[in-house]
Amino acid sequence: MAIDGVKSTQVLDRDFSVFDTAKQGDPSKADGKISQEDLQAVADNVDNKFTPEQQQAAKDVLGSLAVRSFLDVGGGQGEVDGTIGRGDVTGAMESIKNGNYNSELLDTAAGRGRSDGFASKDDVIAALNDPGVPQQVKDTLQLARTGDPGELNDLIKGLKEDGYKAGSELYNSAEFKALSPDDKKRAAEIFRDAKGDAATTNDLLKQIKDPSFQALGAPQKSAKLEEFALTHSAEFKALPAADQKNITDALAGRKSTDTALPKALHDLIEDKKFSELSAGDKTAVLSQAKNYPDSRSVSNMERTLQKEWFQDQDSGDKQRSLKLVAHLSQHDSGDRAIIDNTLNRFLSPDSDYELEWKAIPDEGGNTTYGYADDETLTLNANKVPADNNRVSGSDAEAVIENTTAHEVSHLVNGDETNQTFDYLNEEYRAWYVGYMAENGKPPSNEEAADRWEYFLNPNGGYADYAHGIQRDWWWDTDGALDKPEEAAKIFDTLSQLTGLKVDASNYQSVLSDTSKWKTKPSDPAASVPPGDRDN
Repeated sequence: MAIDGVKSTQVLDRDFSVFDTAKQGDPSKADGKISQEDLQAVADNVDNKFTPEQQQAAKDVLGSLAVRSFLDVGGGQGEVDGTIGRGDVTGAMESIKNGNYNSELLDTAAGRGRSDGFASKDDVIAALNDPGVPQQVKDTLQLARTGDPGELNDLIKGLKEDGYKAGSELYNSAEFKALSPDDKKRAAEIFRDAKGDAATTNDLLKQIKDPSFQALGAPQKSAKLEEFALTHSAEFKALPAADQKNITDALAGRKSTDTALPKALHDLIEDKKFSELSAGDKTAVLSQAKNYPDSRSVSNMERTLQKEWFQDQDSGDKQRSLKLVAHLSQHDSGDRAIIDNTLNRFLSPDSDYELEWKAIPDEGGNTTYGYADDETLTLNANKVPADNNRVSGSDAEAVIENTTAHEVSHLVNGDETNQTFDYLNEEYRAWYVGYMAENGKPPSNEEAADRWEYFLNPNGGYADYAHGIQRDWWWDTDGALDKPEEAAKIFDTLSQLTGLKVDASNYQSVLSDTSKWKTKPSDPAASVPPGDRDN
């Protein structure tokens, strides 16, 4: 017969006086305490004075250290000392009536200490080996211990009877037993995080029993458990309904192969820096998670939250920065090595690069998408709207996909402006890097020649460097084309791109007529700029 600690407590409460003097056999010698010798006398029943029910209660209490210790300190006073007072039994009965029996039983299951609301690891281990601890409690403890989380006291203090029942059913289910070791750990974490809440635990069991879950492959099952953990977390429940929907929309929009997204989202909303954001800024983050439901985008946005340059931005610039990070993180039609290196320049923990946004007006028909100086990338805020939408429009895409990598190339290579071929070639290299980041392939001969034509245009944005600066006073500055050695290097590059002999007399006509080129205009650019080309 299984030991029933509740029934035994009820018998001791009802017949306390009988147990009190069982050893002495003299009612006049009652001392208000039940010793182990008293219990043994009842269990042995040598003189056949005790009822079978009393005998069984005595045997149960003697047979379970957990039950005996529970009764020993039932009154909440003192430590386990081997005697059970009248107040102890009364207190034990109150614990049973209040639904706290199991947590109090575990409190001193190892037979040491006092009733202090702390069930140690030793108490838990002792309980698992104690015949007086109900099996569903043991099952729930085994579930909670999966993954070796350490102390379980906080969980035990909050567990109710329905929580033990739900935990036992989950632990004993065939579906739980069939989970991988890692998925069992995750299910146990969900149980612990929910503090043993019966409704959550029952929902989890329903989830893993669902045929659609059972039909998933191993990585997808893990992702589904992460999704469950996310949507049942305290952090998720604390969000406004609109932000919760941003998360559920992101989950619904993810590729089936992106099994890391649920955990990335969970990590994001658990992050201290996320919790410190204003309500509007939290919405901005989760809107981009919905817009770009990709674990890379979400993880990189979490990295962004850690950076001081981001924290110092106003809400509009935060929206722009989040757009940039989320969009670039999953821009797979671009060169991933360049993009990832570019992002890491700003997001790595030890990075000194900073991102800022400024409204830069067009001047003289020329548009500046951005510039870089002193480890700071400045992008044109006029080209990227401050809202929670996806990146859209050619200007916004150009700023984010191309200019970002272009300007970082200048920073990485330490470029400085001057009237030389080397500087113009550095601009060519930065343009080349930006093109690769945007398009995922090298530019063609024709596209590269078009860029050089822009550099050499006397009315273009690089006129000061190619043609020099003419002043009405003091002195003029010669441009690269004015210096024979510099000009020769420029023409040599144009010759590589076109396959023709290019010089000062014909470079404009050669660049304007691709039909006469000896190279194929659509082939990858024959002239590849030197320097760091992957940021």
